[in-house]
Amino acid sequence: MRAVIVGYDKMLAALVSGVIESGHDVAGVLRSDRVKYNNFTLFFKDIFAPSRDYMFLKSYKVYDIKAPSVNSKEFVREFRKLKADVILVGSWGEKFKPLILSMPKFGCINAHPSLLPRHRGPNPYYWVLKNGESQTGVTFHLMDEQLDRGPILMQEAVTVTQNITYAELKAKCCMTAKLMVGELLDELDNGILVPIEQDERYATYEGHPPEKN
Repeated sequence: MRAVIVGYDKMLAALVSGVIESGHDVAGVLRSDRVKYNNFTLFFKDIFAPSRDYMFLKSYKVYDIKAPSVNSKEFVREFRKLKADVILVGSWGEKFKPLILSMPKFGCINAHPSLLPRHRGPNPYYWVLKNGESQTGVTFHLMDEQLDRGPILMQEAVTVTQNITYAELKAKCCMTAKLMVGELLDELDNGILVPIEQDERYATYEGHPPEKN
């Protein structure tokens, strides 16, 4: 199974390492640096002040997709050239357009750090801790045009221990995603995953956490 991965930070690293260590192929990665900076600025940043994402991908010798947006014609061209089977998403700020969602054979699959349909939205870690919850998890789900609402492919619970920090919870969820993604790709390849629609009765959504003064 060949995967293109779109993402940043710890969830990007988790998916890349999980795919490779499970014997599947990372065809290429679109990192958020490509969206944040123009090519000229990024060229010098990668030399003099490289991001952790860039250094991580370089250590794995992963192909760095050169596109300014996941919805750009450059990304479409690169994806078709790479002949990947699936797009995996590990944290991203852009909404995927229908063309992108329809391109991969196995669709676009998001690794969301909560037990969907609870805690849809951009920062489940914060809200789980704020609410004092004892359990969260990781959900791999098919992406559609609605945020975090696509059918569920696989879920794994994560225990929220007492006094756990935000960084520790994030690391725990990302490690869980890393351990799950190889099995996800195996089961996709073997045709044994059955997508399950989310139950809207239990859906919650939270936006970005309030900014600190």
